Amino acid sequence: MGIPISALLAGIGALAGGSVGILVLIGGISQLYRGSFYRSLTFLDAERKADAEIKADIAELGDRLEFAIGAVLVVLLCIGGVLLLCRRAAGLTMVIIGSGLAFFIWIGVLAVSDNGTIAVMSALLALVALCALVAALLPGTHRWIDAGRVEGISTNRARSGVGPYN
Repeated sequence: MGIPISALLAGIGALAGGSVGILVLIGGISQLYRGSFYRSLTFLDAERKADAEIKADIAELGDRLEFAIGAVLVVLLCIGGVLLLCRRAAGLTMVIIGSGLAFFIWIGVLAVSDNGTIAVMSALLALVALCALVAALLPGTHRWIDAGRVEGISTNRARSGVGPYN
């Protein structure tokens, strides 16, 4: 029996979402670096500098949030997608959590964006996250992961009577 289409769609969708998370993470890092560079400039007078510092603090908060969102998406979706394709239940859990989180993140970006290009891009990314979430929640994905589990030796059963100091 091969991999079901639902598991394949969930794994590839998670990897695609994780790769977008890598881009968001890189953008957040570059914005944090750029912000610290501009705050180090001291040629502004005191009144303009205070106003610029407030705006810079708000921008830095947004940059840190972008960095954190990218990091969470990378961890949950990239690692979860790989683990899901390796038939691990932890990967399925990570993909479900990560794609649900990504869906709400991109819907939030869509709600507050005033740029048409960003709105279309975030709508498409929300659709990819929703497809990955639905595919991960389908019963075929769960059955495929359960069928790949190997029943091993339980560590909680009684052991033989051989003592440790023989």
